[in-house]
Amino acid sequence: MVFKNNVDAMAEVGAGYKWLFNWIKPSLNRKRVLNVGCWTGVLEKLLIKSNCTVTGIDIEENALRAAQKEFPRYKFVKASVVEPLPFKKSHFDVVLFFMTIEHLPKGTEMIALKQLNKVLKKSGILYLSTMNSNLLSKLCDPVYFFGHRHYSLKHLETMLAKSGFTTQEKFTHGGVGIIVYTYLFYFYKHILRKTFYSNIIDKWMSQEYKKRNGFLEVKIKAQKVRDVA
Repeated sequence: MVFKNNVDAMAEVGAGYKWLFNWIKPSLNRKRVLNVGCWTGVLEKLLIKSNCTVTGIDIEENALRAAQKEFPRYKFVKASVVEPLPFKKSHFDVVLFFMTIEHLPKGTEMIALKQLNKVLKKSGILYLSTMNSNLLSKLCDPVYFFGHRHYSLKHLETMLAKSGFTTQEKFTHGGVGIIVYTYLFYFYKHILRKTFYSNIIDKWMSQEYKKRNGFLEVKIKAQKVRDVA
């Protein structure tokens, strides 16, 4: 993803981020949190309300600068999750891995999960989200045919188990409202070069996120149960 200063630095905290924050909030109190693929720190706008210490990593320097400027109390580091991470072993209590695994180089997913295992404490929690692998989800994804990958719950659970995690919670999420938002988001960002936000669509998405029987996205909460090589 290419950083566009006038758009990305002003991103709105929409229904998706609000739902994620409410989902992970019980795990955050007085914890060390690693946010993988933090971008400009949109989720940090909500994390700052919790009593937790946040470190964000991304590979885009300009996005990290924007995040650091917005949240000087947090630490933002340029790092790739498919390479050794610049943190001590078992340093974090919670890892957030939202809508990032599908952007990694193909075939490096296991490398990434093992890197996260290494920096996560025993019994620590990994929250993961990505695109669901079904026909409707793929057809509705504007960048699927350009290499944007989708994953099934079964595939993700298998990779997590091999990486030292056990699944505690899993479900599919989201539908048409999120698809409409996604198309408009990309149109505004890349064509109009503006930030997109619609209160009507945001409320629509909020209603979809209340139901754990959608088709678009996969959500998993996993716990580290063992170290891996």
